[in-house]
Amino acid sequence: MAKPAEKGRPVRPSLTIDWYPQELPRGAEAWAGDSLALDLARFYAFPTYAFLVGGTVWSAWRMRGRSEKRDRFLGTLAIAVGATVVAAGSAFALTGNVVGFSLTLTTGIAVMFWGFLRASRQPTARGGTVTTADDSG
Repeated sequence: MAKPAEKGRPVRPSLTIDWYPQELPRGAEAWAGDSLALDLARFYAFPTYAFLVGGTVWSAWRMRGRSEKRDRFLGTLAIAVGATVVAAGSAFALTGNVVGFSLTLTTGIAVMFWGFLRASRQPTARGGTVTTADDSG
């Protein structure tokens, strides 16, 4: 229960969550009974990230300088940046920092989502309207 306010000071309720982990468990602890899962995760993480970012950068490079592909170019680069933010968040996970890991994970997902939305925009005509199959006549 909250204490009454003291001479104009706001009441700050305290919140304790018993089920919330104060520390993020390490992969070795979470997968202690299944070493194959942990080994596969370690084996695939870096090559998969390199493939994702390399393919995304290659795709964006091929679209550069083409005005009709500008949205797709920027969206593709945002996907690579978002994946990098998520990958960088693993440093927080390694140290057990739940807040840092959660923030970088959320930020990376938001950047990737924006990238997907931007990349999936329809190219616009010179007048600034979206060209659809029905308008092409």
